[in-house]
Amino acid sequence: MALSLTMDFYQRIEAKFGKELALDVAKVLEETSASFEQQAQTLAMQKKIEVRDELTKELASKTDVALAKTELMGEIKTLEARIDARFEKQQRIFVVMFLSLLFTTILVNKETLVFLLRFSEL
Repeated sequence: MALSLTMDFYQRIEAKFGKELALDVAKVLEETSASFEQQAQTLAMQKKIEVRDELTKELASKTDVALAKTELMGEIKTLEARIDARFEKQQRIFVVMFLSLLFTTILVNKETLVFLLRFSEL
């Protein structure tokens, strides 16, 4: 977007300093405007690159996510194995306690013992 001079401005310079100087001033202003535009575009591109680089440093990449996923899956497998082991242990304890309760009930309660003996004769 080049700087465009208004006719009024150009005519004032021409009237005061002459046509040559007015053309020179217009040419210098156009070149300066183009230079400013180029500098602005360069600066904008540099800022974009800086922001992109900063974001890539801050955000996780696909490999970071894949590595974290692998680590978490390993931890999950370990926890599942520990839970399964505890569940099996609790299951064995429950069976032992149930059988202990059953035998204790049978041996302590005479009526239950008599009932079982009669039931076994049939």
